[in-house]
Amino acid sequence: MAATAIVDIGCSWNANRTLPIGERTGIPVLLVEPEADALERVPARAIDLKFNGVITSHDGTCIFNSYGDGTGSLLTTNLDDIHLYRDGHTGRPARREDWGVENSFAIECCTLSTLFDRYSLECVPFLKIDAQGHDLEVLKSVGEKLTIVHFIELEVQVTPFELYLGQSQMADVENFAAANSLSLVARRDQTFGQE
Repeated sequence: MAATAIVDIGCSWNANRTLPIGERTGIPVLLVEPEADALERVPARAIDLKFNGVITSHDGTCIFNSYGDGTGSLLTTNLDDIHLYRDGHTGRPARREDWGVENSFAIECCTLSTLFDRYSLECVPFLKIDAQGHDLEVLKSVGEKLTIVHFIELEVQVTPFELYLGQSQMADVENFAAANSLSLVARRDQTFGQE
């Protein structure tokens, strides 16, 4: 097993931020994705690792919601306010019919701490989290192993409404960072300034 790896939570089908870093540095990338077909399509190298599952606050199984078009979450979309969200694919106001759950399925889940143990990780130079509103809970699940992570990238919605019910809020992320002596290195707005 690898002692050092870049970790990509929610890699979707291309892992476009982490695989290039792995290629430049020669470090394996641990790709985590609940959608099995998306994980299969990731153009991983022989040294890269794949985990078809979900990272959350506990070990076991959980129900994952697939919204289609490569989007899914443990959380449920806030359909009452979805029209306020500017769809990242089309640029138009999101429509209820496009953001309803297409499929829900049971899948293996574990904490980041458990994942790191499973792959014998002692150093994580870069941790990318894209868990559709569940990012902070994923990060919290690292527990005391936060000390082996050097850089973290995560998404957080900054809209005045919840895109996903119970999603992480920016203030919560900032409070977690401050309580754990993490410093903000950079901020990059995306999805029309909504994330």
